[in-house]
Amino acid sequence: MTEIKRISFAELSTRPEFDFLVSEYADECQISGLPRCVYDSSTYFLLENSGTMQWTAAFVNDSLVGFSSLIVTKMPHYSQILAVTESIFVSKEHRGSGAGMMLIREMEFIARDMGAIGILVSAPMGGRLNELMPNIGYSHTNEVFFKAIQ
Repeated sequence: MTEIKRISFAELSTRPEFDFLVSEYADECQISGLPRCVYDSSTYFLLENSGTMQWTAAFVNDSLVGFSSLIVTKMPHYSQILAVTESIFVSKEHRGSGAGMMLIREMEFIARDMGAIGILVSAPMGGRLNELMPNIGYSHTNEVFFKAIQ
């Protein structure tokens, strides 16, 4: 049984499955030129405590199999509240469970509840999320580029 819960970063990061999921996420979502993902707990706590960051977790039979983090804030460029995914990930082993879609739908509920006019989602090129988003009503609006500056 797949279940989605809104969760604090403290609850999420102390789950026994969390380190494995973070490692799998880092392997799959690595951006060339950026260091390997290493969560900065103090920044996550700061953003969460300010009400800017919201966390959601996916469980299958009470085991953590995925998570999402959503930043919801007023974007000065648009003078509107927007939600931006900081992370969304489901373990490869559980991608057929519906957990990913359930996480996305919960992020949409959170964004709507917080007054956002929409959600911006970044997805790795060629990844499953990149393939999924246009099929569930999201428009392909931009490409994201990165250059390391030494």
